Amino acid sequence: MGKRNDSTSVVDSELRVIGTTNLRVIDASIMPTIVNANTNAPSIMIGEKGSDMIREAWSKHYEVTQRLTATFYKKPSSSSKLCFYSQLV
Repeated sequence: MGKRNDSTSVVDSELRVIGTTNLRVIDASIMPTIVNANTNAPSIMIGEKGSDMIREAWSKHYEVTQRLTATFYKKPSSSSKLCFYSQLV
């Protein structure tokens, strides 16, 4: 795990694989330094944090989708001559 411009890192701080889209790695392999103790607790923590990141990303997507759908299905008033695209702007 590292910065996006680092040539040695595979995933960024959002656990997204650098150079691909819609792919995340959420397991113990993302740790830059492996702990000396049992890796069970850190792996669970990484999984929980990764699921929170995915949930947040999809909730933002869902909000945008809901707004677009509501705008698309909004009944235009008789005086408005605006098309769907001009209502979004």
